Amino acid sequence: MVRPSSRERVIDSALRAFATAGEDVTLDAVARIAGITKQGVLYHFADKRELRAGMLDAVLARWELHMGVAVAGPLDAASVGERIRAYARVSARGDVVPGEAALFAQVLARPDESTPYAEWVRRLFAAPDAASTRDAARLNTAWLAANSLWSVLVNGKRRLTDDEVSGVLGMIDELTQGL
Repeated sequence: MVRPSSRERVIDSALRAFATAGEDVTLDAVARIAGITKQGVLYHFADKRELRAGMLDAVLARWELHMGVAVAGPLDAASVGERIRAYARVSARGDVVPGEAALFAQVLARPDESTPYAEWVRRLFAAPDAASTRDAARLNTAWLAANSLWSVLVNGKRRLTDDEVSGVLGMIDELTQGL
């Protein structure tokens, strides 16, 4: 019988496998990386769809933990602007786990699987209903910049210098000031 604590090991192994194999990753490959049997993987996740959902939950929970540290308190108590700034700084630190980009590419390509991510984004980063049109646009622009920063840093297709990253973070700070 597989120990329940091996769930995290399966998720970490799956992220590593997704980094190299992407869509073609198999549960057998995940099991090999995790050092368990395929039945061990299936104990926690019935199929690749459930595995992707588990990986997504784990990645979002990790991001929230890091963002909470960045805002020095509970995210629920932080403003949307503070959350966007925290997300941008967490992204800029480069704490990206290999496989996150492949995971998001797969999840976002499947509308039936992307709902948890869309809800997470809405919960943490949507402009408040009371925000003016201009303030909502500032928050949306800052969110798009922060998300693009993550995307550029994770895929490595365009390297940004430290000064360029600092410049983007400065613009995000300006856009979200007081929001």
